[in-house]
Amino acid sequence: MIFKREESYRYTFPQPIPCSLSIVGVEHIRINTGKGEGELVDISPHGCKLSSSFDIPVEQKVTVRLEFTLYQGIIVASGILVWQKLNGEGFLYGVEFVKEENLEELITEDLKLLVKENES
Repeated sequence: MIFKREESYRYTFPQPIPCSLSIVGVEHIRINTGKGEGELVDISPHGCKLSSSFDIPVEQKVTVRLEFTLYQGIIVASGILVWQKLNGEGFLYGVEFVKEENLEELITEDLKLLVKENES
């Protein structure tokens, strides 16, 4: 994992990482859908690329809650869907994480451990 200190890095997983997702808001209305399945294609401390079979319109501000494990334990992150692309039988989404205390550090530390384990 090589990156410049001034630029954010993005790590692409060799195999997508399973995650659960739920919609927790549309525009300024709070909702709580049940959990669905998805996969993380790549991740950075500020967001991720998500693959899912769900067709979620992104014309409005949609907030999702993601739960996934990179290395040490379950990470819970909220984010805004910023784009959608058709991908075979499903969809790809760009997710921009909502700033949460320690989320960036947790993702960075877990990725370091994951990469180190994969290199050995």
